[in-house]
Amino acid sequence: MFTVETLEFLNDLSRSNTRDWFADNRARYETFVKQPATEYADRMAAELTRETGIPHRGKVFRIHRDIRFSKDKTPYNAHVHISLIPQGNDTSPPARMMGLAPGYFTLGCGAFAFDAPGLAAFRQRVAGPDGDRVAQVLSMLAQSGVRLSEPELKRVPAPYDTSHPHGDLLRRKGMVGWVDAANAEAGLGPGIMVRSMAGFSRLRPLFDLLMQG
Repeated sequence: MFTVETLEFLNDLSRSNTRDWFADNRARYETFVKQPATEYADRMAAELTRETGIPHRGKVFRIHRDIRFSKDKTPYNAHVHISLIPQGNDTSPPARMMGLAPGYFTLGCGAFAFDAPGLAAFRQRVAGPDGDRVAQVLSMLAQSGVRLSEPELKRVPAPYDTSHPHGDLLRRKGMVGWVDAANAEAGLGPGIMVRSMAGFSRLRPLFDLLMQG
């Protein structure tokens, strides 16, 4: 699993983010980042499959950055990001997420952006009789310390009334909740599996809510 050397590599990469430096340090990347990330993704996908009864697939995001439309032309991501995606739900499935960097270790659940059918279904749901329950679940999560993503839209979209009681939900184009650790070291060592499952358990109400959509 991830070790102190993982954070040291990512910290060094953030300060020397060039192709030449990465080429010279590729062995460190393979040993301390790529291999443990793949192991984590595989093991956690299996754990979530057992817990939920829903097959999950792990995805480790590429270290290479897409710099085509970015002002920041550094070629590599100085973090580890992993998604754990339930299979068999084609409409905006709520992924579990893990992020590790020298400055943070965080666990998430949700969808950054619903696809078109998923967004339509979510808006219809929160505008209808189920809206109160959705709001209650999210309020409960926030009160327990879960960090919820902010609404993406400034205004309630048409055709909904601008004074709709769940206007804050209608202004969303996605929904993600996060459990942030006190420090990045919480993401190191074999205990990361137990800590991750504990975090995902805290986020389970959001997973269940979005799976029902």
